[in-house]
Amino acid sequence: MVPFGTYKGYGLCLVLDAIGMALGATISGDTGFGHTFMAIDSNGLVPLQDFGARIDELVRYVKSCPPQTGFSEIIVPGELEFREEEKRSREGVFVDDQFWEDMVKTGGEVGVDVAELVKS
Repeated sequence: MVPFGTYKGYGLCLVLDAIGMALGATISGDTGFGHTFMAIDSNGLVPLQDFGARIDELVRYVKSCPPQTGFSEIIVPGELEFREEEKRSREGVFVDDQFWEDMVKTGGEVGVDVAELVKS
C-alpha cells in the first residue's frame, strides 16, 4: 500500500485495500500487492446527465483554485493525455528515421507494403 495525501490519503488507501480483500484480493508474498478492479454504474446512483454535470462542476471548482507556486495551472487526471491526443491527431506522431526504416524493413519481410498503407 502506498499512502498519499497524509492521514486522509492513508485512510482512503486502507479502505480500498479492505474492500479488495473482502472481494478476494489478498496482500500476499514478498510483493505485498493485491489487485482489485471495480466498475461502478453511476446510473444506479444518479442519472448519467446529472453525473456528467456534477463532474463538470467538480472540474471547474478544482481548476478555479490558484495553482501552487511554480505551476501555471491545475490539471485533472487525463487532461495531459487528452491534449497530447489532440496534438497527435493534428500533427501526427513523430517517428525517428531509424525506427521508420526498421518498420519498413520488417513490414516488407512479412509482406506489408508500408508505402501503400501510408497513402491511405
